[in-house]
Amino acid sequence: MTDPVVEALRRAQRDLLDLSTRNRLLSLPKRSAGVVPIVGERSAAVFARLVTEARAMGFAPTEAEPDAAPAPRGRRRAVAAPGAAATPDPDDLILSAPLTATALARVLTRIERDARSVLQEQGLNILSLGLGQLVWRDPRTPETERRAPLLLVPCALARATARDAFRVRWDGAEIAGNLTLAAMLAEQFRLRLPDPPELDERAPEAWAAVEAWFAAAAEAVQPAGFRIEPDGITLGLFSFAKYLMHRDLERPEIAAHPLVRALLGAAPPPCFEPFPDDAEIDALIPVERLDFVLDSDGSQTLAAEAVRRGASLVIQGPPGTGKSQVIANLIAQAVMDGKTVLFVAEKLAALEVVQRRLEGVGLGPACLALHSEGATRRALLAELDATLKAPRPAPPDRDPVIRTLGALRGRLNRHAAAMHAPIGETGWTAFRAIGEVVRLKQAGVAPPELRLDAAGWSAARILEAGRLVRDLAATAARMGPPARHPWRGVRATALVPTELDRIP
Repeated sequence: MTDPVVEALRRAQRDLLDLSTRNRLLSLPKRSAGVVPIVGERSAAVFARLVTEARAMGFAPTEAEPDAAPAPRGRRRAVAAPGAAATPDPDDLILSAPLTATALARVLTRIERDARSVLQEQGLNILSLGLGQLVWRDPRTPETERRAPLLLVPCALARATARDAFRVRWDGAEIAGNLTLAAMLAEQFRLRLPDPPELDERAPEAWAAVEAWFAAAAEAVQPAGFRIEPDGITLGLFSFAKYLMHRDLERPEIAAHPLVRALLGAAPPPCFEPFPDDAEIDALIPVERLDFVLDSDGSQTLAAEAVRRGASLVIQGPPGTGKSQVIANLIAQAVMDGKTVLFVAEKLAALEVVQRRLEGVGLGPACLALHSEGATRRALLAELDATLKAPRPAPPDRDPVIRTLGALRGRLNRHAAAMHAPIGETGWTAFRAIGEVVRLKQAGVAPPELRLDAAGWSAARILEAGRLVRDLAATAARMGPPARHPWRGVRATALVPTELDRIP
């Protein structure tokens, strides 16, 4: 019998992987707002300028505007925004696109805006220059020749002002093969595309390794009648982040993880007895475990303690209620306990908020940012090297702080106990009495002028006194002010019949 968790993970894998021809990683569109085809260039020269020499390159249209006079023959010019003067560039730093100047400017503007939006929201750069292409045909539509990029060079597209020309540069991130293409060839054609080489991008021999890979790829796809065009080049928005998740789900140990099995309904969640609503925090958590780097209220402290005891939980709350503060405290405590933490979020802003909080309390050197624009392989290795070589700080002497904190906590607890302790047999506490005074003051009720020493009263006597006061107030309201009562000053205790007749 198949494990239902394994089946659920397989379904998730299939949902993550788009192997249809709608995916531009498998079938480059001829005209699209997300790609710019490059013509008349050699991949080796582009790689040398863009990667090995780390130079920026511009763009030039090869098609004339409708009803426009033909441009004079000569050196190509980088395209700027329509109506702006283009700046001439050397021929070897220009990428030619089979578009008009207007269309090229429009597509580049759209690509730059979309790439920047994804980078700001998710921390992912999806803009790449594809070098080399696989030319193939789908058996379901054999009449259509399709092209897929082979080597993806992560790029950044920018211009100084809205009227300047766009220029593209390698952003320093790892150059990778088309993983989605390799998965499609393996699943649909039983072809194994060789793994791309690990490149020292700045080395002169880097392109030779790429050429050897192109040759090996051509040999691998030859049985299906496909071919490799090394000089096929396209700039576009390509994302295989979902494929990376697809590949992660292939690890067999994931299906056995208790949390995964609980999330997929195949097993009860790991047992953890939640703290009661009226839990005494100080009884649960000794002073030496109150090692938060940021302020923490009662509910946040209990959540942190639950996690520290091995609980898996969900912390919910509207914006501004301190969720990122709790996360920063949890991460700091885990680091203190010698653990490694992976913090994942859908939005880049959430990652940056927590990172800033940790940096603000001096934990920046313990953080490795994998999400930022500058998180290239070379930068990450340099940061790891610097962290490993940094001198280990001497552990602080926590005993004086713990003693002081313990004394302060004891003083506060005694104050809280006194505020909530019953006053004699009254059934009242100082907290309740102060709250009642505040309520009456807010209602505009003036404090009484008399002083009543009721601390020795019983609860029954207080109830009876309250009843008498309410009766007196009701009588006064019914009869009016005593000073204006017609019987005011009368002292007679008995009347004879003749006196009764004189009363109107």
